[in-house]
Amino acid sequence: EIRFADVPAALEDALATGKASAAYIDSRAPLRDALIEMTCAAGVRLVGPAMDQTTLLGDRKSLSRLCAESGLVLKDGREVANIEQAREAARALSYPVLIRPGQAQRGDAVAYDEGQLERIFARIEDGAIVERFLEDIVECAVIILSDGKTARAAAVLEMLEEAGISSLDCAEVLPPFSIPKRTWEMLAAKAEKFAAVSRIQGMTTVRLGLRYDVAYFLSATAGGSREVPFADLSLSSNIIAATAAIFDGAPLEKAWPGAPAEARTVFIRQPLFSFDRFPGADTVLGADPRSTGDVVGSGANFAEAFANARRAAGRPLPPGGTVFVSLRDRDKRDGMLLGAELKKAGFKVVATEGTAKALSGAGVQARVVYRVSEGRPNVVDLIKNQEISMVIYTP
Repeated sequence: EIRFADVPAALEDALATGKASAAYIDSRAPLRDALIEMTCAAGVRLVGPAMDQTTLLGDRKSLSRLCAESGLVLKDGREVANIEQAREAARALSYPVLIRPGQAQRGDAVAYDEGQLERIFARIEDGAIVERFLEDIVECAVIILSDGKTARAAAVLEMLEEAGISSLDCAEVLPPFSIPKRTWEMLAAKAEKFAAVSRIQGMTTVRLGLRYDVAYFLSATAGGSREVPFADLSLSSNIIAATAAIFDGAPLEKAWPGAPAEARTVFIRQPLFSFDRFPGADTVLGADPRSTGDVVGSGANFAEAFANARRAAGRPLPPGGTVFVSLRDRDKRDGMLLGAELKKAGFKVVATEGTAKALSGAGVQARVVYRVSEGRPNVVDLIKNQEISMVIYTP
């Protein structure tokens, strides 16, 4: 593990060996300009995808063409320059909408109504893209290797969080859990086609969404991503070495000769969060990333791998006790099934009034507890008294 502050020294040591024939420095790397200067001063050539290729991934007109050639659907969206245009686009697309700021800013956000849209646009300076936001979607990440002519999928992962959560903050499972193998192989084939027609060299992480058997393009990132080391660990492969070989001139069939390797067990990447160090911090996840690291859990099946990942993250699942459940209206249908499973596992359930009524529809009797604004004792009192072992809450 290397801290950002130690990267220049680590690169200097690597260059001093005289064994480096080329260096790839990611366009999003901290201290990028200083690292490039050091590399060039050492006489080592820089490699990587051409800038005009990577800019394709942020241009809607180019993406529309690439998706059409790849059999992918690009979500409806509009480029807007100000809040008036954003309001018009949101009304035409229907809420919720995803706001993608211009390249000079980071931090996608989801607006469920006009008030949220206005608050988001208050911090946007150089325009944005307003896209239709799909909630009931299964999201996958496909890691692609390409030599600029042909492309192959190296790994396919499934996101375990809801749509709208930053991929950096999403737990991920390999192999995909909720969709059959033939389906994620279809997604891999479409991602391969996308990478081939875009002619981007090296590794690219293509994020796709599946909704009613329709494959949607969500985003693509040229270069490194958190999925790459996770996939290498899970599959005992070396995607980074294959990428280096491609940049050194090796054709794809030599750098990565086979199809995606299959995991012999289930692996889950669990992001780490440091909310405990910042009392009062907003812990609700969204499109803006908040995680500070990752751990990996593995097991013979999904349940075992998930439990091990949570244990490795320092937040093990409780073996029993009382669960507090409070769900927004659109989640209550799924929450009925969840409540039944909790009861089956021996947990006691307490809930806010609306959620308790929904749970009763599945035969789950939940004790009603006050919200903070409704009186005492409320849910915060129960948590402080250590009467709650787990919270399931959707704002």
